[in-house]
Amino acid sequence: MKISCKRAWLGLALVTMLAGARGAWADGCASDADCKNGRICSEGVCRSVAAPPACGSDRDCPGDQVCDQGQCTSPADRPPLAAPVPARVAAPSNWRPAQPLAEESMGLAAEAMVSGCFAERQAAGSALGWGTAGSLGLRLTNGVGLVGVAGYYSTSSSNSGPIRLAHVGGGVNFHTRGGTTTLALAWAHADPPNGAGSATGMAVVLRYLYSLAAHVGLGIDTTLGSMNGEQFNTFGLGIAFTD
Repeated sequence: MKISCKRAWLGLALVTMLAGARGAWADGCASDADCKNGRICSEGVCRSVAAPPACGSDRDCPGDQVCDQGQCTSPADRPPLAAPVPARVAAPSNWRPAQPLAEESMGLAAEAMVSGCFAERQAAGSALGWGTAGSLGLRLTNGVGLVGVAGYYSTSSSNSGPIRLAHVGGGVNFHTRGGTTTLALAWAHADPPNGAGSATGMAVVLRYLYSLAAHVGLGIDTTLGSMNGEQFNTFGLGIAFTD
């Protein structure tokens, strides 16, 4: 069968167009995932990406790019710098956590005081002497405790003879870092002047112990009361000893 030259040329052109279209479709893409060998999808065609220029410092990079590990990159592409981790300081081997004051104050507490005193009775006058006082209590939480108190005072002769007073009772105390304050209500007993019988009554006891050193402090003891309608009061100042 004979084929004219015109038809031969038309067939050759059609084959060439189909081959070109096939090659173009082979490089066509919809996303970077359709491209191979590190190429990217640009305008529907896979294109090679030029490697960033090498650099030794930021001055070797164009525009606002910076030199990162020998390659010019945009500052936005650099990973954020990790925040520095502060160094941990080891605690001393003998360090212990601080305990609240309330926990340190819990338990039994005992105090004893020896003092010089001033005593005054409405019927006998006033005189100087000596005295002893003490307490035994239970410290509770928040620095507050229950306490029992006792005291005895003896003076030299007043206008009507020596004054001898004693008391025993109970109350509360308040523990602080500086010292201890005690407030109590006590039963009081006194020998009247010249030994003419005895008298009893009630008294309010106020005592403060100021810590000077471990187990040693300065004590102040005051009582104010009434026995058989007669007013009396004492004031003592001396050295106190604690547990």
